[in-house]
Amino acid sequence: MNNKRFNQWVILYTITALIFGTFLVTLATPGEVVASTTNQEDKKEEENKEKEEENLTLDLERVLKLGLEDNFNLMLIQYQVEEMRYQVLDQIRAADQLTGTGPGNLLPIVKCEPPADDKDEEGKKAFEECEKKNETNRKINKNIEASFEAEVQSQRRQIENLAQDMLYNERRSTFEMEDTKEKIRLNLIESYINLDVLKASAELQKENVELLKKDYELKKIQHSHGTVSKRELRKAEQELQKATQQSADMELNHKRSVRKLLWNLNLDPKKEYTFVPVEKIENKEYEIPSNIKELIEKTNAIQLAQEKLTKAKRDQANAESQLYRDHELKQRAKKQAEDKLKIEEQSIKQLELDIELKIIETFEKANELYDQYAEMEEKLEDLLEEYEVNQTLFEKGFVSKQKLDQLKISVKQTEVELSKLTIQQYMYRQLIEALDRGFIQQ
Repeated sequence: MNNKRFNQWVILYTITALIFGTFLVTLATPGEVVASTTNQEDKKEEENKEKEEENLTLDLERVLKLGLEDNFNLMLIQYQVEEMRYQVLDQIRAADQLTGTGPGNLLPIVKCEPPADDKDEEGKKAFEECEKKNETNRKINKNIEASFEAEVQSQRRQIENLAQDMLYNERRSTFEMEDTKEKIRLNLIESYINLDVLKASAELQKENVELLKKDYELKKIQHSHGTVSKRELRKAEQELQKATQQSADMELNHKRSVRKLLWNLNLDPKKEYTFVPVEKIENKEYEIPSNIKELIEKTNAIQLAQEKLTKAKRDQANAESQLYRDHELKQRAKKQAEDKLKIEEQSIKQLELDIELKIIETFEKANELYDQYAEMEEKLEDLLEEYEVNQTLFEKGFVSKQKLDQLKISVKQTEVELSKLTIQQYMYRQLIEALDRGFIQQ
């Protein structure tokens, strides 16, 4: 009896515990769900923030990608090239279909029936007239067919010439597109790497303004004690005003350059973007290449000139084969075609010479920058050494704070000048690398 009651109590206790536990879980679940949802939202918000920060970070690679993908000029040239391709295909198909139309409007050739009876004079006469008419119609048809064939050949030549001209225009547009790409690329690189120098120059000018402010305040005190003339005080004030205006102009120039770059990339200029600096390039000296002739032949400019020369030769051949109303007109057309051919031949020779000089000039300028950079680097080392010496003297009280600040400005100014030379070196390196892609900056 006791065992039975004990078992009943165990079962009752177990059921109660299960119900109570379920109730507690139910109470806890909404809070856990809310906490889980909040964590997910926080994580998503953090991911979106990271993504937005990533989108607001620009490096040179991304700038070039955005600038070349969405450039209107490139899209327009690409559209023109594609349109020309379709026109060429249409003209070639038209030339192929032309010969299948036939001359049309030929006179009929009927079957002439001879008379059954040799004594039938009227039948003989009708037969002879029928044969005679058929012969006449055959001659006329032959002339019609010959005229049609001449017209077909003439139209076919015109269509083929038109197709050749369109192919020429397509190739010309392709070369122009490649050159435009390189120009855009170089402009984007120059705009991007200049931002650092513009920003550093603006910050340096702010420091210079602060230094001139201190100098002006000092001179005001000295003037009040009679140790500085009014003229010197006025000069210090004018220098401060001029430097302040220059600082504002330089800061505005930096902001405008940033906005212009963002506008060219179709980005919102109101957002604050972070620009990743370009890695510093090694200062190196260049040797003028021995394969200049190969570089010249690879340039888009020379290939375009070769296309023009080919077109001039084709125009001359067409002038020779073209039918004209009189001899004088044909001779005039031949002379014009020959003159044009000579002009193109002379132009391509002059262009080859100009490009060769430009290539040599590019390498020589790069080497000049190499020497200038080395000199500026040496100057910066000397200034840094002088600054360290004067800093020690300042700590011992032998050098004024003003002189030390002026030296610091000189160091930073030299660093900015060195950065400008680095940009020029970087740009000339880009020009040298562009030669392998067929681009020469004229």
